[in-house]
Amino acid sequence: MNAELLLWHGGVEAASAAEAQLLRSLDLARRQSVLSWELRTATGLARLWRRGGRVAEARDLLASTNDRFTEGFATGDVVMARRLITEWS
Repeated sequence: MNAELLLWHGGVEAASAAEAQLLRSLDLARRQSVLSWELRTATGLARLWRRGGRVAEARDLLASTNDRFTEGFATGDVVMARRLITEWS
C-alpha cells in the first residue's frame, strides 16, 4: 500500500499524504462496493488516526465497516479489525 510506504519513509508531510491516499482508496472501494478492500483500507486509516490521537474516530470507522460483513468472519482482515475495535474500546 503506497500510504504505508509514505509513512515508512517519513517526512514532514507523510501522515497527511498517507491519509489523503487512504481516503481516496476508501472512496473508491465504496463506489465499487468492494467491502473487503474497504475494510483493509479502513484498517490502515484507523491505525493512522489512532497514532494521531483520533482513537474514537478510528474505532468508529472500523466498527461501521466491519459491521457490514455477513460472512468471512474468520478472514485475517475481519479478525484484525475486530481485535483493534476491542483494543480501542
